Amino acid sequence: AIHENRSCIVESSSQGYPTSHFRVPTSEDSGDSIDLTNNTEILCLAIQGRRNLCSLAKEDSELLHGSPEELSLFCSQRKRRTQDALDIGKQAPEKGCRHYARLYEQDMREAAEFARRHLPTAEEFAQWCTGKGMCAYEATKLLMPQALVVVAPYIYFFEPHLRAILLERMGTGIEDLVVIADEAHNLPDYCREIVSGELTENVLSLAEAEAREIGDPEVKEGVPAPAFCQRCASALRQLCEDRIFDGNEDGVVPPGDFEAMLMSGMRCTSNDLKKICSALIAIGEAVRERRKAHGKLPRSYLRHIGLFIIEWTNAEPSQWAHLISKEAKKRKMEVYCLDPSVAAKPLLECRSSVHMSGTLAPLEEYRDSMGLPEETPIMSFPSPFPKENRLVLYDPKLSTKYDDMDDEMTREMERRTTEICDKFRRNTGVFFPSFALMQRFLDDGAFDALGRRVYVEKRSMAQRELVDLVDSFRSTGAGRADAGNSGAAGAGHGILCSVMGGRISEGMDFPGEMLELEIIVGLPYPKPTARQKCLHNYYDIKFGKGFDYTIHAPTARKLLQTIGRLIRTETDRGVAVILDRRAANFKAYCGMEKSGGSINRISDFFG
Repeated sequence: AIHENRSCIVESSSQGYPTSHFRVPTSEDSGDSIDLTNNTEILCLAIQGRRNLCSLAKEDSELLHGSPEELSLFCSQRKRRTQDALDIGKQAPEKGCRHYARLYEQDMREAAEFARRHLPTAEEFAQWCTGKGMCAYEATKLLMPQALVVVAPYIYFFEPHLRAILLERMGTGIEDLVVIADEAHNLPDYCREIVSGELTENVLSLAEAEAREIGDPEVKEGVPAPAFCQRCASALRQLCEDRIFDGNEDGVVPPGDFEAMLMSGMRCTSNDLKKICSALIAIGEAVRERRKAHGKLPRSYLRHIGLFIIEWTNAEPSQWAHLISKEAKKRKMEVYCLDPSVAAKPLLECRSSVHMSGTLAPLEEYRDSMGLPEETPIMSFPSPFPKENRLVLYDPKLSTKYDDMDDEMTREMERRTTEICDKFRRNTGVFFPSFALMQRFLDDGAFDALGRRVYVEKRSMAQRELVDLVDSFRSTGAGRADAGNSGAAGAGHGILCSVMGGRISEGMDFPGEMLELEIIVGLPYPKPTARQKCLHNYYDIKFGKGFDYTIHAPTARKLLQTIGRLIRTETDRGVAVILDRRAANFKAYCGMEKSGGSINRISDFFG
């Protein structure tokens, strides 16, 4: 496909891909592959955003919460001050950047040699640069024109401004680019999110405070900015009252309703509203310049409001949903893109694109959602691991379906879960379709009498905290001396409670005995929210496959990702027990057995 300048979709359930041999075809392609592990003439670079690579961001917590655009402006100002000082023979000033200044004292050939010989990750290269006292982000930029292979987060390709910068630094055009999208099962949702926008009640409050801080500037004759922010907040609250019905967490806003409420409250026309937005943006730009001049993060909430209202107003209802939501008394508006192909269009401009994941099925849905041509080659490779190393069971009597999920069903699921955890003292992952159901199990004390340590993923956990939690759980399964099913020798083995579709079930590895048993408490079907219903309706209209593409497909991928944590090497062995009879709907993607007596079947498997 790459030779023919086409895209292709590849599903392989093996752990990792053979990226050490990366083929980059040219017009005089000899048919040879490039061995990146042994060829020190090839430069391969891994890049991340400033938030992860900037040394100053590690010293200033405010910078850790800046957007890419805000950090870029902040960095530009610091570099300019540093460069001006260096040009006249002075040191970097206090509001400059000493890490940037160190670049001029280093021989970048040493950095290039390090990258060629060691193929470092972005974190490893940043650590090396920190040891030299220089900025890893700027060092990566300087080396990029020499790189044949660049590994980057999705945002560097799918955000237009960052893509233009990346291509300029690489010294290439998009038509010469071969794009490899790894973990591509995440790409449709990512593409929707990157062209969506939101406005929260908290941002409106911060914008009002920002306006008062700079003297209550007017956005229209006789209308100070704080008054407009208050009107927006009032409209948001009213929409939540009118459009979110009992028991729901979100609702759909009919086209024009929000704008009409603003125009009525401000007694203005649609043209006046556009001018108000322009005024908010202009005021916000002045705020950002002022903050930048003082060495602060160049952020303006007033500017954000102006840009959002324009985005909300211009979004085509046939491809975007206009939504309001209220969760834990936090209200927000959202203009949500229903079609990921809107953001994925640059893939069609590349020389070729390769989309890879172990859980892309159903492949036709992925192709259609991403807007790839119908003739795009689709390939699916079986797992190279022995089939007998994994056992997947489902219970034909249990279900987390809304109509079935009463107190009696919950208690039976808790009983089955604790029975398995008590019988098999092996590192066990208990995966739930939601935080709410997981909390119900914990509140009911489902694991209290087992004498095993329980590790719980929390919704708002910081990444470092999550990694520490997982490392602690892994350590309880490493080097297990006892291979039996139960008893005191296995009492130390942990239970990890997590949610499907989260960072653990889709991004963490548990090789060997670090995870041998999974209990999947129900299926991760999407919640029937207003957003989900809009998505369903859109795919019904566009493809005639609303249920298949927006409910069945994402559920299958989340389920397979979770089960995939069990087997990460050819010697791993494990069992997954799904406590939901609807798992039978996914037999085509994952070999599984119906088993009402799973205890005996698990005992037979482990021996």
